[in-house]
Amino acid sequence: MAIKQKLVNILTCERCNHTWTPRKFNVIPETCAKCRSPYWNKPRKSKTPAKPPVKQPVSQTPTRRSTPGRGSRFSTAVRSSGVKRPTQRQIDRAGIGGAT
Repeated sequence: MAIKQKLVNILTCERCNHTWTPRKFNVIPETCAKCRSPYWNKPRKSKTPAKPPVKQPVSQTPTRRSTPGRGSRFSTAVRSSGVKRPTQRQIDRAGIGGAT
């Protein structure tokens, strides 16, 4: 435990190495006075080397799908981002596209 006893209790945080004296003599605080860690009186566990994550190969060509509802053989690349783009009709109605 991180308690050294002199005339008053001197507490030391095992996480941030902050040293302080508590206001109440016989009460052990729940958290560190500086970093507020509830584990101030428990030493950190030793770090064991973790196995590096296995990287999956990335395909170079995007997956293809046919355009829905048009009945043609034209295919487009699947968008990976979830951004919804406005249709040409919406642009025309807003009056923000082209010189009209």
